[in-house]
Amino acid sequence: MNLNDIQNAWQEFSRATHISPIRDERHYTEMVRLADSLTEAIDSAKKHPLLDLFDLVSELIRSYDAEHYVVPDAPPREVLRFLMDQHG
Repeated sequence: MNLNDIQNAWQEFSRATHISPIRDERHYTEMVRLADSLTEAIDSAKKHPLLDLFDLVSELIRSYDAEHYVVPDAPPREVLRFLMDQHG
């Protein structure tokens, strides 16, 4: 394992994707857009070259969500009522 090769590959990958822990809303929005694009590209394929990247981006988003957005516990009926109100 050559760390110089890894560093070079990481820098190139990072420039292309901006993959890193999400630290602000701007980066969060960028990662959500990337996840949406990956979802469209992967579609329903069980094996796709970008599936691991999608998993990584999704985990970064999940981690940011868990830290910044508290989801209160609510009975299913209340959740359904809320969603129906929000979506008419």
